[in-house]
Amino acid sequence: MNRSTGAVFALPLIGIGLFAILSFDAPWRGEWNWTFDAITGSSVLTGPLTASAAAHIAIGQRRLDPLVAPMARGWMVPFRTGLRAWLWGLAAYTLTAGGAALATALTPHGGPASGWVLAVGPVLLACCAMAGTALGWLWPHRLAPILAAPAVFLLGTFGPRPLPDLLRHGPVTGSLAGLEYVPWVWWAQLGGLLGLTGLAAAVVLRWQVPAVRTRGLGLTLISTGLLVITSVPLVSEDSSRFAPSDERPTACAGARPRTCLAPSNTRYLAPTASAIDKAAQVLEGIGVDLPATYEQLLPGYRPPVESGMLTAIDDVDASLRRGASLIATPAACTAWTDREVPPPEVAYEAQGLISAWIVASQGLSGDPWSEEARRWLADPAAPDRIAWMRAAFGDLRACRFSRLALPWD
Repeated sequence: MNRSTGAVFALPLIGIGLFAILSFDAPWRGEWNWTFDAITGSSVLTGPLTASAAAHIAIGQRRLDPLVAPMARGWMVPFRTGLRAWLWGLAAYTLTAGGAALATALTPHGGPASGWVLAVGPVLLACCAMAGTALGWLWPHRLAPILAAPAVFLLGTFGPRPLPDLLRHGPVTGSLAGLEYVPWVWWAQLGGLLGLTGLAAAVVLRWQVPAVRTRGLGLTLISTGLLVITSVPLVSEDSSRFAPSDERPTACAGARPRTCLAPSNTRYLAPTASAIDKAAQVLEGIGVDLPATYEQLLPGYRPPVESGMLTAIDDVDASLRRGASLIATPAACTAWTDREVPPPEVAYEAQGLISAWIVASQGLSGDPWSEEARRWLADPAAPDRIAWMRAAFGDLRACRFSRLALPWD
């Protein structure tokens, strides 16, 4: 197989695509929109490599240009070069998408599934392929394939706006539960990518041929206009890819208290409910009055104040220790998320001591953070310890932060 096919890049493209989505233990599994964002986000690495593949192929084809140029359709050779590189990149993207979708389907899954966002991947790869083709065609040097990948990556990461908005489509580092894609931003990014692709294509046109010159002028004008029109909204302050959605914590498990998470976090529902149930049994054993439900806090939803509030939903650990940390927020007080007037420091210390007592009462280490805490946790069954637990938990449930005090203060 000759070098002009670019097959040498096939395995690296597939390997780097899989590396991109499997990094950090693939936390997107089970959440459809996060899965899709991980797939499109893999183009952060496969896009630059596709550009290198295109530059590599272009150099091989450029050497044949004296023979090809006089032909009637010789001007199309650079585009066929870009097409080859794009097909290799698209094959890797398709395999990556299929593998990621299968991984989520085989995991307890849920949440919105905006599969249409995947369409931006092939367009981005086409843009990178055309950019690499232009570089290799205009500068047929062995350094062109080596420099193409880092150049595209750096432009997509540190370049002037709107280039990062166009060349980076994830992956996000946290759950998309309670969020949704903003369609107009997606369409603007798609239009901007088409504009960049058109401009890169115009660069390699044979402008000295009259018929081609006319096509090239039209392509340049259309591509420039498309890029300018889409750039204006993308550089505005409200051009975030995501906005709060109407997703609510409707996936529930457990009895009392009942644990409710967003469908996007179904993967964590069973272990979270199990962990909270273990901690609840300990508190019920000393007569603590628990809320009927613990609900997840989402970007577009705050649980009612009479419900417990869950925030750290990113673990499949069903241990008592995790349940103790989750159950220590028995009310969705507005102060917990108020940036201007947050709860007093004693509220967080009381939460920590409640969690530590639950663990210590079962004969485990409560991880005391001070000498006072160590002494207090040494005898968790003492009446004064149990009395403080009831009072402190009741104050947290009623959002009476002013009444909270550590037992040794």
